Amino acid sequence: MASGDQTPAFCILSKVGIPNLPSYEEAYWVADGIVDHIAQPDIASKLVGANALGVASQVVQDILLPHLKDSGFSSEKTGLFAAYDAKNLRPDYFKPCRNGGGMLVEVERGKTLANNMDLLDLWKCHICPDANYLIIIVPKIRKSENGNRQRVFERVVSRLTAFFQYGNEVNVDAAFIIGY
Repeated sequence: MASGDQTPAFCILSKVGIPNLPSYEEAYWVADGIVDHIAQPDIASKLVGANALGVASQVVQDILLPHLKDSGFSSEKTGLFAAYDAKNLRPDYFKPCRNGGGMLVEVERGKTLANNMDLLDLWKCHICPDANYLIIIVPKIRKSENGNRQRVFERVVSRLTAFFQYGNEVNVDAAFIIGY
């Protein structure tokens, strides 16, 4: 990946047999639509600008929000975790699937790996009774204060892969990882 490469990265992790479900197809098309959206030159350019030191993930969310709302997502849906002591948990975005279940979208920026936000996002989807698909949007590369470059997208894919291997399955049918 060249530093100026604005082509989104996309990886799908799923349990065996899940890609045959109608809800999977719906989640796939939503995730693919997000990839197409962020590939648009004006959106890609905004995301490159937002992927800088000190910029909050809210800036990235604001870039994606119009598309997500047009796709039927509600922002920071409350009540999804009412069955738990962590009732105040909420995803960045939620959308129910037509055939049951739903999708969580989580947008990350700077602390994806350092604060294990990718693992927290997977855990939220795992315990959410209304969601079985996770769409997580992360930077492909993140520059740190000391000038190092973290390959965030590749690390997130590597970290989440274990949860979709036989015997380790979580209560998430598929994770769609999108790198900007």
